[in-house]
Amino acid sequence: MKNPFNILLTLLLLGSGVIAFNTLPIPFGISASVADPSPEKQLGLGEFRLGDLPSKLDILGTPLQILKHPPGNYNTYARLVYPNLIVDIGDERIVVLTTTDGSLATPDGVRVGDSLNRIFEVYGQQEPHSQEDIQVVSYSFSGGSYLYFKLENNRIIEISCGFLPD
Repeated sequence: MKNPFNILLTLLLLGSGVIAFNTLPIPFGISASVADPSPEKQLGLGEFRLGDLPSKLDILGTPLQILKHPPGNYNTYARLVYPNLIVDIGDERIVVLTTTDGSLATPDGVRVGDSLNRIFEVYGQQEPHSQEDIQVVSYSFSGGSYLYFKLENNRIIEISCGFLPD
C-alpha cells in the first residue's frame, strides 16, 4: 500500500501546477519518492557544494552560457553552463549542480560511469524508476536537498543534486 504522505504530496504538487510549468531541471517527482528522508547530508560535485557562493566557480573560468530563468522560490535565478558542469544559482548561492562528466564525484566518491550497485553501496537500496531506456534513482534528505542519478545499462550517465523547492 502506498504511503498516504506520498499520495498527498503528489496531489499537492500536481494541483499546484508546479510540475506542469517547471522550466528548471529539478526532478520534482523525487520529493514524493522517499517516505522518510535520510539525515541531512552535505551534497555537491567535485569541490563545489550546495550553498557555496558563486565566486567559488571562478576557477572554472567564463561559463559557455548564462541562462536566466524565472526565479520561482528565489529572488534571482540563473544557470551557468560549463564544459563539464551545469550550475544553478539562486539568490547568490549554488542551489543545483549537474554533471555528465566522470571527473566530478559526489563527496562520497560516486561519479558518472559507476554502477547501480555502487550507488546502493554508498547511499542505500532504492527502487529505480524507468523512463524509457533510462533508469532513475533518487534520494531526498532532511534539510530539503536531493541527489538524483540517471543510468543507462546500469551505469551512471548523469548526477544532479540540489535543493527541493519549498
